[in-house]
Parts: sequence; C-alpha cells; structure tokens
Amino acid sequence: MGALPANSREKNSSQEQQQRSNANQTHRPNLNVLFSQPRLPIHSDDSEYFGDEDSKDNGQEEVVKQEIKLLQLWLFLNRELTNMMMCRVQKLQLEIYQTGQEIENLQRRMG
Repeated sequence: MGALPANSREKNSSQEQQQRSNANQTHRPNLNVLFSQPRLPIHSDDSEYFGDEDSKDNGQEEVVKQEIKLLQLWLFLNRELTNMMMCRVQKLQLEIYQTGQEIENLQRRMG
C-alpha cells in the first residue's frame, strides 16, 4: 500500500468523518442485553420458603393457563372456519363443473 498525498488525505478524512457519522446513526442491536427469563411455577411444598413469591407464581400460572385456553379456542375456531370454507369451496367447484357441463350440452344442441 502506498502513501497518500497530503491533499487526498484531507479529502478522505472528511469523507471518512461523514461515513463515521452515518455509521453512528445506524441503530445496532445491543447484544449484551439480557432479557428477563420467564418464571415457571414449581409445584412443591416449599410455600413457607418462597413466601409471597409463591402466590405471585400461582397468579402468573393462572394467567398463562388462561392464555393457553384462549389460544386453544382460537386454534379450534380457525380450524372449524377452515373446514367450513373448504366445504363451501368444494360445493362451489361442483356447481362450476355442473354449469360447465350444462353449457357444453347447450352448445352441442345448438350445433
């Protein structure tokens, strides 16, 4: 690599400064951040040891159970809706086929 003349270094330095400022403006994720881990309830007889935290865990467990039930209901309803739509599509396909057959029969009669 050869040395750059002084005037080109000045040009490059202003360009480098612009590139650095642009690079600083781009948002980069902070990979050093630790996300809070979900607390899973543990079924044990250590309620004296855990104290209030055990009741908080039970409350969170109920919320999670409720969310699971809602998601299961949503999944069930979506499956049922999909089945109903597929049945309707099959009926429509049959009607389209029958209509096409009728059209062909009429065209044959007309000559």
